[in-house]
Amino acid sequence: MKFQKTAAILTAALLMTGAVGILPELPQTAITANAATSGTYGSMTYTLYDSYAEITGFDNSASAVTVPSTIQNVPVTTIKASAFAQGSKLQSVTVPNTVTTIGDKAFYNCSSLTSVTLPSSVTSIGASAFERCISLQKITLPAKLGTLGNSAFSGCVYLEELTFPGTLSQIPSNCCDGCTNLQSVTIENGPTEIGYRSFKDCTALVTMYIPISITKFYGWDSFSGCSIKTVYYGGSSLQWNAIEKLSVIGSPTVYYAKSNPPKRLTPDINADGAINAVDAAVILRYAAYYGAKGTATIDEYLAGKR
Repeated sequence: MKFQKTAAILTAALLMTGAVGILPELPQTAITANAATSGTYGSMTYTLYDSYAEITGFDNSASAVTVPSTIQNVPVTTIKASAFAQGSKLQSVTVPNTVTTIGDKAFYNCSSLTSVTLPSSVTSIGASAFERCISLQKITLPAKLGTLGNSAFSGCVYLEELTFPGTLSQIPSNCCDGCTNLQSVTIENGPTEIGYRSFKDCTALVTMYIPISITKFYGWDSFSGCSIKTVYYGGSSLQWNAIEKLSVIGSPTVYYAKSNPPKRLTPDINADGAINAVDAAVILRYAAYYGAKGTATIDEYLAGKR
């Protein structure tokens, strides 16, 4: 003990006289925090970071919402999980072209929502994002969409038609489960699988456009409860028969791109016994995207040629 006290006194004296150099300071590492601040924008709440902003909530006071492209000069890139969920008064939403991500359950159970405008910038839509939006009749998925979560449109009972872009790797499980008014589905060339219960209980679904890229119907009942009458497939009959069909699709008439297509076009495109807006929509889609290019006749288009 006496030795320790003596050593301490000597060390202090040496430091005071400069006999022992003072140890250099350790280098300091600068830490920059991406500080977050919260606030309100109209009926919405947000979280603001240094380089991006997120819409986090909604007070359900408005029937129409336009998400801002910037807040305090910072781009809005994300609609967070459940941000508009249970918004019973919300009827229409416009999303700006700065947004890339729509989170899980972002619009879950927005029972009055009829119209959603999604920009081409959106690359990810989360699970159950529009589940139980029972008034939603139409939505156009962005051409660069890379991720679509399970049950994204489950229970959208008034949704009539849907086109899946070729940038998706698969049609997710339960994607349109219970969409009882869904009559026409187009899958662009790209996805390789149709997921488990993707179109379960889509009782009005009578027409499918399936690309050559599909190699598997994933799940035993991807089409359980459907009444599919017509399939337009992008490949040959041999390729169709080679698909791993782990699910029930019934016994539809299949038209192949590499066989003789129907020689005559009937106005009842989806063969449901009525000539209606769904038939007109198919013809108009052909005219807009294929007729103008002159790359395929309408019969070839209906047979699945892309």
